[in-house]
Amino acid sequence: MTRPIDSRLRFRAMAVLLLATVIGGTSRSVRAYLKLGADVGGRVVSIRWDRQPVRYMVTNREVPRVSPQDLQQAVAQGFQAWAGAPGVSVTGDFIGYTRAEPVTGDGVSVVGFQSRPELERVLGATTFTLDSTTGEILESDIFLNSAASWSVAAGADAPRFDVASIATHEL
Repeated sequence: MTRPIDSRLRFRAMAVLLLATVIGGTSRSVRAYLKLGADVGGRVVSIRWDRQPVRYMVTNREVPRVSPQDLQQAVAQGFQAWAGAPGVSVTGDFIGYTRAEPVTGDGVSVVGFQSRPELERVLGATTFTLDSTTGEILESDIFLNSAASWSVAAGADAPRFDVASIATHEL
């Protein structure tokens, strides 16, 4: 004996199929990044860096197999990768090493390692401070979780994670 298909189940199946078709049919360049917006005076404006190049510092702390200089080179590679992406205009200017942590609200854009074992599934995260009237990014910080194993070797030295790839993603 066959049972009729519940109309709610059919709707869900069709919605999933439609979503998969839309995602599958979208070009790679569109799926390469997430465009963010902010509510400014009742309208949504794109979040963006108006001041170019983005001036950033790197925390002067190493993790196994990755020196601060390695991290700085990986971030520079990330900015180079984004410079080659169509429709993206962001450049970076490394201004030095710091003891500062990558925390939002201090007026300095910092990239660095932080031990965050409670975030065991998080390799890195980006935070930023916005101008609430324009949507301009005033500062941004990126942390890479030193609780994970990292590498700057070609091919990422499995099972370690590739610093340049994750830095590029966070940028």
